[in-house]
Amino acid sequence: MARNEPPRKGTTYTRTTRELPPLKVGSPYEAVIVNNIDVNNMGTLEVEILRYTSAGNLPEKSGQLETVRYLSPFYGTTPARGLTENDGYEFTQKSYGMWAVPPDIGTKVLVIFAEGNKNFGYWIGCIPDDYMNFMVPDGRPSTTLTTENTPEHLIGKKLPVGEYNKMV
Repeated sequence: MARNEPPRKGTTYTRTTRELPPLKVGSPYEAVIVNNIDVNNMGTLEVEILRYTSAGNLPEKSGQLETVRYLSPFYGTTPARGLTENDGYEFTQKSYGMWAVPPDIGTKVLVIFAEGNKNFGYWIGCIPDDYMNFMVPDGRPSTTLTTENTPEHLIGKKLPVGEYNKMV
């Protein structure tokens, strides 16, 4: 692999022992999810920041763990004014918007820190792995991509298709 090529799927990450510079204001960072369990169900993730070596474009796990909150592309709440102590749906404040399922451990995400403050970290999107987007968004069936192991009675039928097997 040439030095300027991005890492390929299956790339192993190394850990650095050097002192890392502080987070830069306004800089987005690539990170890997290490924990996606959020007892408050707010989409919070624990991530490990990736740093790129000066010797090339290979990402290194930095050992720098950060907790980042979910940043929805669309969200809102109805006004709180006019709320009363009445207990009923029509008397409560409501939220609305878009909610994404938190990604799996090992998924790369892009994170930002508002004003460089670690207490205001947000994950703003997932970074797709190379050549791993066939099932997004719909999981199309296939009738032409069969192998010699496909049973004869299934050839020509609409079959479910998954991503390629990295172990083959």
